[in-house]
Amino acid sequence: KLSSPRGNVKDIKKAVNDGNTVPTHGPSLTAVTVLTVQLCEGLKCCNLKSSAGIDVLLGSSFRIYCTSLTVDCRKNNFYGQNNAQLPHKVLNSTTIYYDVKKTYSCKCLSSGCDSCGQDFSTGYPPERPKNISCTYNVKNSDSGDVFCSWDRGRDTFLKNDLTLKMRIIKQP
Repeated sequence: KLSSPRGNVKDIKKAVNDGNTVPTHGPSLTAVTVLTVQLCEGLKCCNLKSSAGIDVLLGSSFRIYCTSLTVDCRKNNFYGQNNAQLPHKVLNSTTIYYDVKKTYSCKCLSSGCDSCGQDFSTGYPPERPKNISCTYNVKNSDSGDVFCSWDRGRDTFLKNDLTLKMRIIKQP
């Protein structure tokens, strides 16, 4: 049976952040309390959206919007490689944006907030397949195997799947 710690969540967070022990009614609760405080500290403080979606045409520019969910957005910043702070613009009291040219992240300067992240893929749309060739190997009168190949065109640099649809027509 677990018992609850003495004090409120704010007092517990302060004790943990100051490196002090958290008062409990039993030794088994200390680990649970610290774990709970750690989970509470990992708040999602912002949301990222791209003007181009998550798949972006290679070579194009796009804008990333970082919207604050819990704190003043002026404490949010964009960071590039080597944690260099990047200049951003303020859209309104909750949203900042950055014109993307390189890898970045959006970090909230408030303690207890995780940095915001979103994976964006850059590439080309798939080309229409060319030189489609299929062979049908008869197994018996009712079944067989179909093997097809085609030229996919240039590399898209994106994860994509092609679906081949076929219809077999029995001749009378």
